[in-house]
This record gives sequence, C-alpha cells and structure tokens, in this order.
Amino acid sequence: MSNETSNFGKSAIKELESTFNRCALCLTGANGMLHNCPILDHGERGGVLLEEAIDDHLVSSNFSRKHAENGIRLCPTCHLSWMTSIGILPALAFVPCAEISRYILRKLREDRDTTVDQILLDLENDGDPETVEARCFQDLYQLLPVPRSPTPNAIATSFFPDVVHYVSGRFRKGKSRKARSYRIFDDGKIPLQLKRKLGQITTAPISNVGVTEDGSKLYWHLPRRSFGAFLAVTIHFVAMVKLSMCESETYELIQYLHKAYRDAPESRQVGKKSKGKSGSSIQPKRRKKNEDGNGKGSKASGDGSGNGGANKAAGRKLTGRRRDASKSLKNSS
Repeated sequence: MSNETSNFGKSAIKELESTFNRCALCLTGANGMLHNCPILDHGERGGVLLEEAIDDHLVSSNFSRKHAENGIRLCPTCHLSWMTSIGILPALAFVPCAEISRYILRKLREDRDTTVDQILLDLENDGDPETVEARCFQDLYQLLPVPRSPTPNAIATSFFPDVVHYVSGRFRKGKSRKARSYRIFDDGKIPLQLKRKLGQITTAPISNVGVTEDGSKLYWHLPRRSFGAFLAVTIHFVAMVKLSMCESETYELIQYLHKAYRDAPESRQVGKKSKGKSGSSIQPKRRKKNEDGNGKGSKASGDGSGNGGANKAAGRKLTGRRRDASKSLKNSS
C-alpha cells in the first residue's frame, strides 16, 4: 500500500467513505482522519504490480487502480505504521481467509483461464453445494504478517468483536465446543450507540497473528474489494511468505499462483487470446473500464471514475517480467 490518498476519482472516494466508516484494520472512528489507501498504488510501483496481477490472472485486464475496489480506508497509525510498504511487504497485509483461499484454488484448478476476481464475482451464482461455506466467508480476509522491526507487539482496537461460530452455512453467536470460532472485524456491524469494547490485535510472534487466546480466528470484512489486488502484492514477494505466516490453505494458494503463472506459455500471456474447449476466445467477463476511469465500474466498485493515464498493460509483452519488475520496484522504493 502507498501513502497516496488523493488519486481516486470523486465517485470512488464517495464509495470508499460510504463503505468504511472506521479504519478497516483497527476500527478507529473517522473523525476526519481516515486515509483513502490504494491497494495497488497510483505510482510506478503500482503499475508494475498491476502488470503482474493481470499476467497472473489475479485481476481483469480492465482493472483500474482509480476505482474503489482498489482501495480501503485506514487511520493514519495503521496506514503508516503497518500497511505502507518500504521496498518489501508491509508489516501486515490482507489476504483471503482460509475458507475463501480453498475455494479460489479449487476453481483455478478447474479453469486456469479465469481470474481470481472473476471467481469471487461469480460466487453468488454458483449452484455447487460446496459453495455454501465460501458464500458465508465471502469478503473475509486474514492478516499476513511480515517480520519487520521496530514494531509493537499489538494493535489496540476500540471495538474487539465477540466470538461467533460457523454452523450449517451461517455464523451464530453463543458457545459451541465443536464449531469453528471466529472474531470478525466489521465496522458495518457496530451500532452507533455501542460502547467501546477495548482489545488488542496481536502482531508478534508471527505464529500468534490472527488468533486469540481462546483459539478463535481473527477475520476482517472488507466488502467489494479486489481479492486479486491484495494477492498481487503478496505474490510478487512470494519468497518472503512462509507457512508459519498464514493459514495452510492461503499459503497453498499463494504458492500455486506463483508457480502456475510464473512461466506461463505465450498463449496465456497478457494480450494473447486463449482458446476454451469450444475453440472460442476467452475474454474478460467484467464491464470494460480503464485507468483513466472513464468506463463504468464493475459491480464490485461502483462507477469510481478518476483521472490518469490509459492502462496499456493488457497489450504489453511481459517476457522476463519478474526480473524487470523487481528492478523497477527497487528503483522506486
């Protein structure tokens, strides 16, 4: 994430403000102090990562960094202390939760020409019985920690969520010894009259990130954001991601994406047409939109218009992309 906050279009900013009334990470109230933070930043660094994200089938070739699906809102402390990258991964990054990671991986193995974002857009209409769990966990993320010092061992939160259990396709309150337990950070579930409920998000050691003393998992609800954009940053630095840093399902997804598309054949590179079983060309399923924000947004982002240069990534040949991208990121860090 970048500390740029002013390059979203007016409609994108309006959508971000209506979705996130509090800091997406710690749930601190706005009070005029929340930053609109791009997932893939609006500078050269973000352009490099966008090329990789398109090439790796994480996002559509029509993805725009100016639209709201590429942003969240954070308080200054969480933004600058935890989620700003300085040449490496941020100290904390959002990645798909274990249940969604498992679903994405299964769908990618069935159709390697789809994108991660398209899989999640199609989830609501997927009639497969195995999607019941995935629909319940849609838009839920976990934290991926990266060792970096100096950082505190915890993040204070004013609204530590209560425990809920996953039972028969839905979350339920109350005690349960057998059901999986979670604490879900969701500012949309905080009533205005609710008093503060102080708590801490553990950030060290790495093995304790994302869990509590009672064994419940910590998840964050970030509605209508781009899963693919979040994954793009992580996959670029895949060598730094260890199994101890996240759930095994998420680690397996990250490794699969890295290996599956790192040496993609020419027919699957960006700008090339890929043939399906019927012989027809496979095209992006999202509505057309571009980097200058003149197109209409996908259902994940609203119209989110903005200003900027045209997105030419889809037409580029990305031979040696990892080598060139790494050089570019080092130069821009």
